[in-house]
Amino acid sequence: MSVKVEVTPEALTQVRELIQHQAAGTSIRLFVQAGGGGCGDGCGCGASSGPAFGLAFDRARPGDEVIPVDGFSLLVDSTSASSVDGARIDFVRELDRSGFRVIPANAPAETEAPQGSGGCGCGSGGCC
Repeated sequence: MSVKVEVTPEALTQVRELIQHQAAGTSIRLFVQAGGGGCGDGCGCGASSGPAFGLAFDRARPGDEVIPVDGFSLLVDSTSASSVDGARIDFVRELDRSGFRVIPANAPAETEAPQGSGGCGCGSGGCC
């Protein structure tokens, strides 16, 4: 399966800043967290039963799909591939919080709203 993931300019900037402090060859892993749950955009807030996503620094493992992105690679394991295909990674900055937000391809429109207007996202609970 060829996984497609969009990374917004805001998220690209943040990842580039963070990854430069990691060891050479470090990539970003995008995965579905065990147990799922959360609002469907990866925050784990418990608002509905959608999948919960995670982001972590990691190195490629056998069987990973390696997705080249501008200046780094995203890693997706075969278990997470179908859930993250078509997802968008964004970075949201608000007065009281900031963080990465993973928005699945099939997310309802309200999930894409800014965090302050009804959506929830990574950063409020620290999952991403």
